[in-house]
Amino acid sequence: MADSTRLFIAQIERLSQSGQQTAWQESVTRLAESFWDEFLSIPRHSIFLPFPEDARLKRVAEALSATPADPRGQQEWADMAGMSLRSFVRHFTIDTGMQFSVWRQRLRILNAQERLARGERVTSVAAAVGYESLGAFATAFRKATGHSPSAYARHCCAGRPTEPT
Repeated sequence: MADSTRLFIAQIERLSQSGQQTAWQESVTRLAESFWDEFLSIPRHSIFLPFPEDARLKRVAEALSATPADPRGQQEWADMAGMSLRSFVRHFTIDTGMQFSVWRQRLRILNAQERLARGERVTSVAAAVGYESLGAFATAFRKATGHSPSAYARHCCAGRPTEPT
């Protein structure tokens, strides 16, 4: 809850204590309503992507950063790192705090956000970051960002000045 405010955390604590009461009081109702107001006001930040520190894993991360659409599987990435698959998965999770597959998807979404912000077409972006299906890309993008790729692109381009004709 790094993005939470002190008020929000205090409200959570108070509501959890109030849940143990037998009768629901009007003050608890007001607290619950203000909790939702506070919850909705917390900004959604961009996706964070930690890079591994281990040199072997860093090689993999840099290769994927250069080509997010690279279709190699985990075993091939483990081979590149000079590790067994089991060691690769374990060390990557420990080093980054997330599973390799989750990390890879976040990398793709971040890359897609950059491309969409530059004005690239959604279909081109989906292919460039490794999605074979536009539907799968749109679903993953919406899940990660809360927006469809086209809505995200429109929002990013809304403030951009148009070229003179």
